[in-house]
Amino acid sequence: HNYKEILDSLPSGCKIVVSSLLPVDTPDREELDVWIRDFNAKLEEMVSKRRNVVFVNNTHILDRDSNGRLDADVHVADGVHLNSAGNILWASNLRDAINSKDKAEQIGAREPD
Repeated sequence: HNYKEILDSLPSGCKIVVSSLLPVDTPDREELDVWIRDFNAKLEEMVSKRRNVVFVNNTHILDRDSNGRLDADVHVADGVHLNSAGNILWASNLRDAINSKDKAEQIGAREPD
């Protein structure tokens, strides 16, 4: 409910960018991977109903092998915090969302196979 309350409180005349939760690389905590995916799906659904809000999916840029976990080359040894390479990818994805012309541009959408 907190995200809904926050979005409801923001002015409708400006563009809002909402970032997905980032994947993690914690093999012993698979339930966390599932929780993050479910949370992001619900957040994206909530955002899709709002005209001035763009959802930025960061999963495909940080989980390039699509195994549901943060790629080893984009995080520090803890599997949670991004390293320089990961921060560059994340910032670039957010910048693309901020600079997009309108909501019709699917920011972070996976290319069709």
